[in-house]
Amino acid sequence: MAFFSDDPSKIILRQSDFDNDRAFSMDRDMLKVFASIDGKRNLSDIAAHAGMSLKSLKEVVHRLLAAGLAETVQDPGNGKTAAFMHTIEEHLAIAIGPIASVVIDDEIDAMKESWSAFPMERAPELVNLLARQIPREEKRVAFQQAMIPFLKDMAR
Repeated sequence: MAFFSDDPSKIILRQSDFDNDRAFSMDRDMLKVFASIDGKRNLSDIAAHAGMSLKSLKEVVHRLLAAGLAETVQDPGNGKTAAFMHTIEEHLAIAIGPIASVVIDDEIDAMKESWSAFPMERAPELVNLLARQIPREEKRVAFQQAMIPFLKDMAR
């Protein structure tokens, strides 16, 4: 399990394209973790979302990987991409509500990029595109202002 010697905040999983003809059984913890795997969240986020310790999560993830139900996502930004996407989704949700992740998906698709491997050099462009989707001026300004320190930190 050398895979788990890495920093859990840098490990991102997605559901793999598994063969539907193959029979497998999942317990409650496996189902909970499998439902949380979205190619966006890292292991730390998944543990918090599933209400599990990292130790328990690692064992469940190992079983999902062994069954071919999950696979790792390469994050070229060493965790920066996942942190950025989490932050942008959080702040956009404050501005427009639970539809934020759908709006982000749509804009990323329009940019011909992917959520899990989003190029950080295009982050300001994404922030501007998303800001245009916020109808209320005060919420749009608050979103942009919340993202400025994060973008400055990422540029370093």
